[in-house]
Amino acid sequence: MGINFSIVIACKQFDTDLSETLASIAGQNLDLVSRIRVVLQIKSYARCSTSRKIRADAKKILLGRGVELIELNKNDSGVYSALNIALEEILKDSYVLVLGQGDKLSDSGVLKKISYSIEKGIEEGKRPLLVSGHLEFIKNGEAVRFWRVRAYQSVFEFQVRALPHLSTFIHSDIYSLYGHYDESFQIAGDYEFFLRLSKTRDILASIVFADVDVSAATLGGLSTSWTSALVIAREDLRALRKHNVPAWTLLIKKLVKVSQIRVPKLL
Repeated sequence: MGINFSIVIACKQFDTDLSETLASIAGQNLDLVSRIRVVLQIKSYARCSTSRKIRADAKKILLGRGVELIELNKNDSGVYSALNIALEEILKDSYVLVLGQGDKLSDSGVLKKISYSIEKGIEEGKRPLLVSGHLEFIKNGEAVRFWRVRAYQSVFEFQVRALPHLSTFIHSDIYSLYGHYDESFQIAGDYEFFLRLSKTRDILASIVFADVDVSAATLGGLSTSWTSALVIAREDLRALRKHNVPAWTLLIKKLVKVSQIRVPKLL
């Protein structure tokens, strides 16, 4: 029958090209895929010419590719507000992936491979609600950081090595059951969301880890900019306190992030 996918994109940086992001979606192999819906949220007070260009480019790239486009033009107060607005338009019974402008799916077979991982998980008696693959970060055209996923051995490991938001497919039921993103966070709203899930019963049994390169994120966005490190640390700490997770967890989390950095080869 195939798997439904909803891909959510919040347009916050109007100097960032969206064409590669959309082209990576339009070029997907549709085997094992039932429907794809792209939900594009463009802030309502964006310049009219900019908004029109984004809409025109999206329609041109996705036209005739088996991808449904939903365009929203509502006022939002930040990235998580924008995502929450977009989540109201996702497909029912679908797997939701959040991408930023400039981010892209790693290759044309991503959704097919994720669909296979979901079906395999169901055959094994699981109810896959979170399906996570690998994420790489790109700077100046070069991969500089790799986030490789592997199965968790404990809930605490989940809290330390939270799933990579930009390469994790979240079933729409998760948002219905546990709510949307906390809009009081500027950068760490996705980490708070995963900490919230870590407190739910049997959450580890509902995670499928796929040995798949899912997406490539552009280093320099809000959550990937080194200049935002202080804000991220403060928000991570607030998220930990909110869910009664020991504050020293933050130190281990930072060490894990450092281990993901690619060390340049010496000549």
